[in-house]
Amino acid sequence: DPAGDCGKKLAEFILRNKLTASRIGIERNALPFSIAQMLQERFPLIEWINVSAALSRLKAIKDMDEINCIRQAAHLADIGQATVLQFAREGMSELELFSLAHKNMEAEIGSRVPLMADLSSGSGTASGGGMPTNNIIRAGDLILSDFTPCLQGYWGDSCNTIVIGTPTTTQRKTFGLVREALEIGIQAMKPGVKANAIDRLMRSHIRNYPHHSGHGVGTIYHEIPRIVPYNDVLLEEDMVIALEPAIYENDYGIRLEHLMLITSSGAEVLTRFQHCFEQ
Repeated sequence: DPAGDCGKKLAEFILRNKLTASRIGIERNALPFSIAQMLQERFPLIEWINVSAALSRLKAIKDMDEINCIRQAAHLADIGQATVLQFAREGMSELELFSLAHKNMEAEIGSRVPLMADLSSGSGTASGGGMPTNNIIRAGDLILSDFTPCLQGYWGDSCNTIVIGTPTTTQRKTFGLVREALEIGIQAMKPGVKANAIDRLMRSHIRNYPHHSGHGVGTIYHEIPRIVPYNDVLLEEDMVIALEPAIYENDYGIRLEHLMLITSSGAEVLTRFQHCFEQ
């Protein structure tokens, strides 16, 4: 009974520290209803304050220990991308390729690695990807691989798109446009720049795509700031942000993503894998 045990520990903490008539801040969207209900019934004099927004702003600025953890998680994402580039073959399934990438991440770190991922091939890339399936990879297919591994409670993030065989001239041009848009975004990243300015720069280079241009990364794989048209929040030093522009056609899609740290004068790219379209 994980929720019951957690509620019991919280109740013990409240009693031990004489907090039965205090004001306690909570992240409301992270507190299970069963625990919240039990605490409210047992401690009716406590005033529960939702501090989710304030904590989100605090978590957006990383300290050195957090940055080091994210660097290691980014390295695992790089290993996943390198595995796809090296081992993707006609005739293997998406699940086989995903499992190999996951295995190599865990072998690198020597422990289990929680992993969220898109890994889609062929027409599945046209919708932005999805979870790997038993779909068989065929000659001429594009493979979109977006790896988000978690290490010591912190997430990495990286996306690449490759082709099995020789791409068409249009596909090669599309890949180049997406890579250019990503580089434009990276070069513009620095303290004091508005999040929506980064979004606008990348979208102006390629036509509009149906999702965000980027997002913060840390203890949650999607944190603030969000790089979207309506967000005028200023970027700050020690934010960690992933940028992921894309182009989706009727029968294929190409998305590229790098994870970066905002520095005093610009941005340091934390994911070292070099985006590569052809094996």
